[in-house]
Amino acid sequence: MIKMVTIIHLESGITLFSRIFENFCQVIDDEIDTIGCFVNAMELLSKNLGQEGIRQIEMSNINILIYEKHPILMAFIIDLKDNLKEYKKKLSICLGTFLKEYLDVLTNDNYHDISIFNNFNITLQEILDISINEINLACPNCEFGSKCDCLYEQMNHKFIISKD
Repeated sequence: MIKMVTIIHLESGITLFSRIFENFCQVIDDEIDTIGCFVNAMELLSKNLGQEGIRQIEMSNINILIYEKHPILMAFIIDLKDNLKEYKKKLSICLGTFLKEYLDVLTNDNYHDISIFNNFNITLQEILDISINEINLACPNCEFGSKCDCLYEQMNHKFIISKD
């Protein structure tokens, strides 16, 4: 299952959007920006070494899949056992959809207020085919109260607002 999605502005290195899933928020705690900085730094290092970029970082239990399309870089953190082909396709769809929705904001340098990108939660949930019930089931013991970047917390907030 997907653990995290992060979107980074290439030129500035600003993490524009980041959502965590399952109990992964307990693992990364408040280090979301650190992950974005790490992915961006690896991409820059790759280019400085004359490469086209990094597409995947494999660790002991997770894979970080990375796609870049100017002006952003998007990364998925997934379980090592997950279907790479399936998630690469979803990553490509997410990247294209994000650019379609926000390219004007990004090209007009209006991206500094990252709250603009919070609406991407619903789109992300649809592309990844994650229902609120699945999120609820994945997170019963997780302390999401202080984790505002958790998809569960974001979706709960959205549903509470829409019911009022």
